[in-house]
Amino acid sequence: MPTIVPKGSKTQPVASPPVRSAVPLGQWPTKALLRIGELADLLGVQTHVVRFWTDQFGAVRPERSSTNRLLFGRPAAEKLLKIRDLLYEQGMTIAGARKALGASLERKAIAEPRGAEQADLIRQVERLQSDLRGLQAREAAARASENAALSEAAAARALAAAVDTSRLVDLAERMHAFAADLESSAGDSN
Repeated sequence: MPTIVPKGSKTQPVASPPVRSAVPLGQWPTKALLRIGELADLLGVQTHVVRFWTDQFGAVRPERSSTNRLLFGRPAAEKLLKIRDLLYEQGMTIAGARKALGASLERKAIAEPRGAEQADLIRQVERLQSDLRGLQAREAAARASENAALSEAAAARALAAAVDTSRLVDLAERMHAFAADLESSAGDSN
């Protein structure tokens, strides 16, 4: 579409790319692979632009079909949508977009291992917490068993003490009776 410049204007006409709006990512088909024409339609560009971006940005790696057609998986398609945004919406140059996309990919590459490490650490912490809860339950059961044993031992000691006291009282009564018998037999012999 030609740009109209008023007569006498000192500005040079700027050719803007004939770009349609991209279809929002949430409205994209859920297919595993998109053909280049389908992807170009979703991005709002022509197929040669998708090929050019694929050549210019090494981060985009399409697959080939058995008939040698370019097929784009979801990650590659999302990268191309990001490239489209950098070039057409943010007005970056190819070099600027390459740099911005590279920084974005580096951050993602750094974040992914951290995410995996964090997930692994979270699993380890959850396992340790589960083990700790098990140990705490066993300790509580052991304490309850120990308390029951201590209670039984205390009851046994109390019973033994009562038996000992009863025996001592019985013995004392017998000794007292024996002493009384001795006194009475000593009094009879005099």
